[in-house]
Amino acid sequence: MLMEARREADQAALAKAELEKNVESLLEELAFLKRIHEGELAELQAQVHLGVQVAVESEAAAPDLSGALRDIRAQYERLAARNMQAAEEWFRGKVGSLTETVAQHTDAVKSSKDEAGEYRRQLQTRLLEIDACRGFNESLEKQLHEMEEKQSAEIADTIAELENELRGTKQEMARYLKEYQDLLNVKMALDIEIAAYRKLLEGEESRFNVGVAGGVSSLYGHSLSAPSFSRPVFSSLSSGTSYLVTSRLLSSSVSTTEGIISASQAQQAEASPPAEEEEEEEEVKEEEEEKEKEEGGEEEAEEGQEEEEERR
Repeated sequence: MLMEARREADQAALAKAELEKNVESLLEELAFLKRIHEGELAELQAQVHLGVQVAVESEAAAPDLSGALRDIRAQYERLAARNMQAAEEWFRGKVGSLTETVAQHTDAVKSSKDEAGEYRRQLQTRLLEIDACRGFNESLEKQLHEMEEKQSAEIADTIAELENELRGTKQEMARYLKEYQDLLNVKMALDIEIAAYRKLLEGEESRFNVGVAGGVSSLYGHSLSAPSFSRPVFSSLSSGTSYLVTSRLLSSSVSTTEGIISASQAQQAEASPPAEEEEEEEEVKEEEEEKEKEEGGEEEAEEGQEEEEERR
């Protein structure tokens, strides 16, 4: 729009300059026509004056030509008047049309100038808006940069905290694994000790059963070989035997664990060495199975720890 208005303004200025040149040329032409008309009038007046002088000089010899001269003079005057009127009318028409054209172009130039001024004001307004938008954009970019720096710092702090927590969790997991290993070792030791005590108790029970059976059989044989006693005597003997067995059990249970273990091992070695070897093999197998279970538990714990780390 602004370029079009400028182009129209330039065209109007060129048209105005051309019209001014046309007006000047018409004025020059009018002056030229006036000069020609004045020259023709001067010639006619000179001819009329000359004719009058000739007529005056030749009045005596020539006939009267005054009427003819007057007619010629009137004819030339009418012709000059018509020419003068036609020239003036043509000049007035040209001047009027040029004036209208100049007025139209002047209005167009004025409207173009007004439009150009309006466009100039709009351009200034848009430039101010652009400056305001640039300032707002710069402030937004500054805020964005500050927010990015703040978020980067927060993310770095969070990563550091998470790494510290992960490090602490790994240490705690290692401690738990160590405690779990210690507990497994304690469990294995307790299982071994329980198995040893179970074997000792089984050996003591078998030994006491053998001793009780031998005592009963000896008493029974003695009763058969000796003279018959009454029932109260046999009951007293059996009660005495049970008392002896009970006292032996109490004394063996009161003795120290090491003495029991050594005695039971010696008795079991004397009684059934092959059974001890089989039991030792079973213990070795149980220990190997428990170790395998512990290793499987450690592997499962490590896998669980890795899964937790991946989840985090």
